[in-house]
Amino acid sequence: MVIGCCLIVLNDALMKLVIVEIPVTQAIFIRSAVAMLPILLLAGRYGGMRALQWRSFSGQFMTGAFAVGALVSLIIGLRHLPFAEAIIIVHASPLFVVVLASFLLREQVGWRRRFAVVAGFLGVVLIAQPAGGQMSWYLLFPLAAALFSATRDVML
Repeated sequence: MVIGCCLIVLNDALMKLVIVEIPVTQAIFIRSAVAMLPILLLAGRYGGMRALQWRSFSGQFMTGAFAVGALVSLIIGLRHLPFAEAIIIVHASPLFVVVLASFLLREQVGWRRRFAVVAGFLGVVLIAQPAGGQMSWYLLFPLAAALFSATRDVML
């Protein structure tokens, strides 16, 4: 898990560097094309193209739409915010997963978990508080990315 999280942050850092030089849409296309290689290799190992089939087109479409929303929101946030600030806000996603799972999946959330979610969200608000007290609307993009990601995760 630690290695996976490090790779995700490394990927985001590379995107922050790349979007300065090339258009956002081109960066997203390249990122997606590069991501297809390991997906195709794993699919080949686990049953070929049958491993990539889906059961519900609408479910697949909605999951993809939320994934695209998360990616686009993250990239816009990375383009306009300091890297650390954007990444910390995006890491609010597990907090949203707990809240969404309790409402959408009827998961039981005890007082300890509720307290942890509130404390975590207060931490995100503390981090997002810009120096000098000026609010940047671009802070909403990584927050939207976290919400899109959480919704995608709960759907999956």
